[in-house]
Amino acid sequence: MLTLWNDDFGRSYLGLNQLRRDMDRLLEGFERGWPAGVGFGRDVASSPWTGADGGPVVSLTDGGAHFTMRAELPGFRDEDIDVTVEQSTVTLRGHREIDPPEGYAQHRRERAAVDFARSFTLPCRVDAESAKAALANGVLTLTLPKRAEEQPKKVQVRASK
Repeated sequence: MLTLWNDDFGRSYLGLNQLRRDMDRLLEGFERGWPAGVGFGRDVASSPWTGADGGPVVSLTDGGAHFTMRAELPGFRDEDIDVTVEQSTVTLRGHREIDPPEGYAQHRRERAAVDFARSFTLPCRVDAESAKAALANGVLTLTLPKRAEEQPKKVQVRASK
């Protein structure tokens, strides 16, 4: 029979385990890329961009006759965003400047100026002429109708006699 000689042995490593977990979280930041200015005494530029290529977070859903794409774009105005649709490719581009209003001094800035461009290849071609885009509450919503020949076709089943 094996007897544990010191019951406090495992507890003495709890602090080291917590330190290891904290270091793992810290080092994950290097893989994602640090926001500009972090840790160098400059303004902290926090980044909502967790999508691929450092772009905005995007979701794409298929509604059968159309695709719906949503992109999180906080602080962007509609004139700051450019959307291009060509066959089955959607490209989002944006530029956001952060300037204080006229006559105001800036004491702290946690949101940085941003330029981004992301392209997405859809599973089929869409009708670019009928595409719609709306920006509300920092979320860009694109409605991208599929071309008629790309839409699902319903086949009626008839009983044979």
